[in-house]
Amino acid sequence: MTAAVTADPEGRIYAEAGMEELFYMSRHMVCRLIDAASRAGADHEKDVLLCTHPPIRFRESPMLARLEQQLRGESAGAFVKESAGASTGESVRESAEEPAEASVEKSAETSRVSLEHTAPSRQILIRREKNPAGEIRFLCRRIQEAVRKGMRFRDMAVITGDLENYGREIRRQFEEQGIPFFLDDKKSILSSPLVELIRSALEAVRLDFPYESMFRYLKTSFMALDGGSEEECEELFRMENYVKALGIRGFRRWSEEWTRQYSGGENLNLEMLNALRESVTGPLFALRERLREKPSDGASMTAALMAFLEELSLKERLLARSQKLMEEGRSETAKEYSQVYDLTVQLLERLCQLLGDEPMSLAEYSQILDAGFGEIKVGLIPATVDRVVVGDITRTRLDEIQVLFFVGVNEGVIPQRKE
Repeated sequence: MTAAVTADPEGRIYAEAGMEELFYMSRHMVCRLIDAASRAGADHEKDVLLCTHPPIRFRESPMLARLEQQLRGESAGAFVKESAGASTGESVRESAEEPAEASVEKSAETSRVSLEHTAPSRQILIRREKNPAGEIRFLCRRIQEAVRKGMRFRDMAVITGDLENYGREIRRQFEEQGIPFFLDDKKSILSSPLVELIRSALEAVRLDFPYESMFRYLKTSFMALDGGSEEECEELFRMENYVKALGIRGFRRWSEEWTRQYSGGENLNLEMLNALRESVTGPLFALRERLREKPSDGASMTAALMAFLEELSLKERLLARSQKLMEEGRSETAKEYSQVYDLTVQLLERLCQLLGDEPMSLAEYSQILDAGFGEIKVGLIPATVDRVVVGDITRTRLDEIQVLFFVGVNEGVIPQRKE
């Protein structure tokens, strides 16, 4: 049997190391293999060390080989480029006329740092900017220049140690510049229409149907979940005006027929308004009744919520909305819609098992449910092949790229400061 491991040829591979060591996993694996071989009476033949320098993957990029070699912070002096019959150790500033092997660019006011690798003429470029927006503007220009020269978007990638903050800026500027990209991140489902609908419905029942909770629920249902036609949205806005004008709140006011008029609303069709009221409050009132049943425990509340989801046919509505979004070319949002229902049901089933017959209030249950929703993240796959991958240094895996942009290389982020 032959086993291959990634290791530092100058380090001790046959001794265990602490988890903070760069090659901890490799050393741990080797020690376990040696122990297993010893117990089986198997011989350990001579090791084969692949120590070519620079490595094959960096044979055209010796500067990257040097960078990798010094990642752990050893001081090694200036990079020396070997050439036929001569060696030089020059520090060169980039000029427009003559591309340099390595360069540092500075803007007038600088504090942010980006690292870009391009091969082979200018292998490493370090540029400082005063804020993330400036970094991404520079990045957009470089990507567009590369594409004009014949490079594909898929040949380039962007990574960062702070995807939460840089991802927003990259999304905004890339969309403005028409640069196709895939953000390799797991998205929280807290902002999804289904979760918003569940949270607002529970809040409406718990707080006795106030204006804010009711219309948060209704607008999510009509506009985000179903996409709402213009006529449906107009009817909803008329209802909102009526409720605000007459100060309608509470179960009694929402359950009784609306007959009053208000100044400026004399032409309202109260018959249509009452029909809409009855259709939207029916499922909520049913949820209220189930939640008021005794005993008030985690399992019974979860069962009431599951019945509410089924009564609204939310699974079918989400799939229909997903299909419509796909037809509109919004594939990323469509895939999120198609996944969120099953993830929500899985969470509710786990809550039912965990909470069981534990007595609790609706407020406590809502807090636990919110905590569960906060932990669920949806992973997406790229919608197109020719796009720039934008990802995180700890999660994203890249293959066959020619240009790498590393943004936000700042103290406290690279390496990350941990509490």
